Amino acid sequence: MKAYFLKQTQEISIQVGKNVEDTLNEKFKILRITAKYIDEKDLSNLKETAESFSETIEKEGFRKMAISTLDGKSYASNGEIYDVSEREYFKKAKQGKENVSNVVNSLDDYSQVNIFAVQYIIYKEQ
Repeated sequence: MKAYFLKQTQEISIQVGKNVEDTLNEKFKILRITAKYIDEKDLSNLKETAESFSETIEKEGFRKMAISTLDGKSYASNGEIYDVSEREYFKKAKQGKENVSNVVNSLDDYSQVNIFAVQYIIYKEQ
């Protein structure tokens, strides 16, 4: 009986892990698609660009979204501007590494959150 419960527990753990992985992959896919459609025009007003993410936020269940400059100035969809330059998730994304942060205190209300971060790049035609 003990062996049966151990096997069931292992199978449940594997399934939960798979579900978490699928959810993370889907969130990153959404962020990659969003980043892909940011163009040079959007960069002229980052505050407005960030505020335009509201439909994606509502549809996909994000708390908020932001777009950051290379120096870490982050324009959030709630209209706030934050300095994320020292945040590990920002540094990794800047290096091209998609990542989910460890639990961090949110810069707006200090609640504990995980941040999904991806890099966006604007290529200028020559």
